[in-house]
Amino acid sequence: MLIHFTVPPPPGGWQAIPVLFSYCIIMRLLLLWHLQQFPNF
Repeated sequence: MLIHFTVPPPPGGWQAIPVLFSYCIIMRLLLLWHLQQFPNF
């Protein structure tokens, strides 16, 4: 029996989910680094 998901898959497929997750982590780390470089910002 197959399980049908009500949520449609992302454009890149289900394999792109870890890539997007790691991309969000990298952007968050870059944002924290930028805030540490410019504390008066």
